[in-house]
Amino acid sequence: MSKPKPEACHKLIRISAPHFVAGAVLVDDACVEAAPIIRYMMVNKWGYWRIVGYCKEKSWELETVLGGNG
Repeated sequence: MSKPKPEACHKLIRISAPHFVAGAVLVDDACVEAAPIIRYMMVNKWGYWRIVGYCKEKSWELETVLGGNG
């Protein structure tokens, strides 16, 4: 009998920039869904901390709407 898999860690984030507000869903620290304007984060499976760093570079606000603290 195999071990049960631990539940996946889900996180919903909101990114606010001067020209857009967009959301993204991260599962097990990989972006799996994203608004079209930030789709590159999903395509490249960016993790939470990479997204945080990128948002800081761009002076965008990032808010964790659902999930852990990072």
